[in-house]
Amino acid sequence: MLRVLDVVRGKRPEQELVGVTFGGGDLSNTYALRPGTPRQLAQEYFVAMYKDAFGFHLIGLPVSEARYREWRQEITEFERERLRSLPK
Repeated sequence: MLRVLDVVRGKRPEQELVGVTFGGGDLSNTYALRPGTPRQLAQEYFVAMYKDAFGFHLIGLPVSEARYREWRQEITEFERERLRSLPK
C-alpha cells in the first residue's frame, strides 16, 4: 500500500492509502520487490502511477542493476534475521 502525500498532476485518489501493481491488467506478474525493511519503509518515495479499469499501476522508472541488487540484498538479510529470531 502507498500513502498518497501529494499529487503533482492529475486527480488525487479518494483513498489516502492505495494498493498498486507494476504494469497493466496482468496482475499475476509483478517481480519488483516492494520496500520490506524498517529502513526502507521509513523512507519517502516519488512514484508515477496511473489508474485504469484494473486499479492503480506504478510506472516503472529505471534503476541501476547494482542499486537493485543492494535493495534486494537488504530485504534478504532482513528476512533471514527475522526468521532466525522466530520462536522454535
